[in-house]
This record gives sequence, C-alpha cells and structure tokens, in this order.
Amino acid sequence: MKKKLMVNLVIFFFSAYTLIVTPGSEAQSDSFPKLLQPEKLINDIQQLIGDMEGIHLRVIGDRAAIEGQPLSYFELQRLKKIIQAYPQLINLLDERVEKPMIGIELTILEHDPEGAQPNLVANPKFIISEGDTAVCCFGGEFAYPHSSDEGKAIEWKKHGFAVKISPQLLPTDHVFLSCDIKASVLVRDERYDSEFPALQIRRLKNTLTVRRGESTIIGGVLLVDEIRKTKRFPVLGHILPFLFSSSKKIKRKKELMLLVTPHVPPDFKSSDFQLIRAPSK
Repeated sequence: MKKKLMVNLVIFFFSAYTLIVTPGSEAQSDSFPKLLQPEKLINDIQQLIGDMEGIHLRVIGDRAAIEGQPLSYFELQRLKKIIQAYPQLINLLDERVEKPMIGIELTILEHDPEGAQPNLVANPKFIISEGDTAVCCFGGEFAYPHSSDEGKAIEWKKHGFAVKISPQLLPTDHVFLSCDIKASVLVRDERYDSEFPALQIRRLKNTLTVRRGESTIIGGVLLVDEIRKTKRFPVLGHILPFLFSSSKKIKRKKELMLLVTPHVPPDFKSSDFQLIRAPSK
C-alpha cells in the first residue's frame, strides 16, 4: 500500500514539473511573457513615442534600451508608462526635467461662532512643484518641564496651526489637493492638579478637487479654550482674596477656516495630458 502511494506521488510531481517547464504549455505562457525580437521591440516603441526629440533606441543583446532626456515632465511620464508596459525595455533616460509649478494661496480665518466677522490669521502664498508637499506653520512654543535621568528638564512643545498641502494636476483644468490640517491650543485641565497647561489638538485630513483659479473652503476645526477672570477689590482683594475678590470661568470658542486657491501657469495646457496615455500593445 505504501509503495503504491509513493509511486502515485512521484507521478503527480513529475506531471506538475512537466506542465511548468514544457515549452509552449499554457502554464508557461501565463507565467512568462513572450519576449519580442529586439528589432520588433524597437519598431513598436518607435511607433509609441512618435517624434519625441532627444529620445533614442538601441539594441543591447536580446533587449532594447531607451535613452536621452525628455523635453517636458509630461513626456517623461509618457515614457515611464511605456517602460512599465515593456519589461524587456531598459531605462537609460535622464529624468532630470522640471516639474510643472503650481501656485497655492491660503487664507486662514479665525471665526467666533457667537461673534460677527471672522478675523484674518494669515494669508501665505507660495509656489510648489507638482506632486511635492508644502508645509505652513503659525503659532509658538511653550515650556513643558519633565523628569529625566539627569534630573529636571524642559521640553519645548509647539502649538498653533499647521497645514500640509500636496497638489497634483488633472487633465480637466482642475487641481487635486491633499490637505493635512492640525490645530492646537493651550488649555487648563482641572482633572489634574498641575500648574502647567495641557494641549488640545484637532486634526483634519481631506482630499478635494478644485478648478484652477477658484477657491474652496475647509472648515469645522473647532477649538474651545477656558480662561479664568478674577476681580479684586482694591488693596483688600490682595489681603483677603476669599472675601474681597471673585473669579469666573469664560469659555472661548473659535473655528478655524481655510480657503485654498490653486493657480496654474498660463502656459500649461490640458492637452499636454494626451502624452500620458497607457500604451496599447
């Protein structure tokens, strides 16, 4: 019985091995793509790249190499898609090309839900390369003492408002924006008997699509701060504060709003995206 089982196992593994390694089998054609002749490969690639200036093709053994420097960012993206579609193609391109520049204008407003007009906090304007990330921070630092192996130490912690924006051009005259907003404020936490403030943090991550030159608003970042106001009777309020002074807590609410306006250079055309189409074999 055991001998018969061993014979069956040997036949099974031999059949599986033959199915994998036999030339022309279905399993091989699914796992290993058919390689093109270098001349045929170059002919196919030449039809795809068209008349791009400065791009050359040459045969290296049983493969082909593409070399040169694209004239624009969009040509480079097109060539990368072609290289991805043809693993037999060797990438020797000089990819040092300038990315499209996008202007970003931020308007940061602080609004009191119970007040009137919002207050302008900051209005930064900057230029960033397509696909990169810009960071804007507004606020300050406070000292936070803590214990360490060397005794008492002070750690400086940041508070305020910070925003990260990463823009990406779209072929529909729009800009895709990835935003990461973080706001913090110093508060007094009465649950702990400490003279040092706590840090209240609000964070919002969002992605949106905005037409170039138009503005969109991001809101809903609500911060609540508590302050204590003390009134004292002159002279006596300092001598007998429990009799001649009074204090009360005041809650202050504020909502942070962010207006984002992307600006694209006038020489940019949506038709440039026609270069970045997936090649069809």
